[in-house]
Amino acid sequence: MALIIYRTRQLCILASLAGDWSVSTIVVQSLVSASAYISLARTLHSRPVFLVAALMLIGSAIWAAKSGTSYDSHLAARLVQGFSAGATESLLPLIITDMTFIHERSKYFGAYWIVSR
Repeated sequence: MALIIYRTRQLCILASLAGDWSVSTIVVQSLVSASAYISLARTLHSRPVFLVAALMLIGSAIWAAKSGTSYDSHLAARLVQGFSAGATESLLPLIITDMTFIHERSKYFGAYWIVSR
């Protein structure tokens, strides 16, 4: 535990609350990356940014599964996974807003929030 705290002091409080480093790294990275995805989506449009994030998420999930006994490789894969998972929290509401009519948005946002929570 002391080795992990030395490497990532910023995640120390969240990891002690969550109890699992692999979960807390995803939470922190998705919170940090949400603003980056919003600015990228405003300049490059939301669809290509979301597709690249989805590909990064799939690739990092495979990387985490193949990391074996290497903790450093697994932690790096989970950090990339958390960065790419931030697109769902920031870009999906924009995509739902672009794809639906005003009178249908409440139904689709309700379905999105029920599924995501």
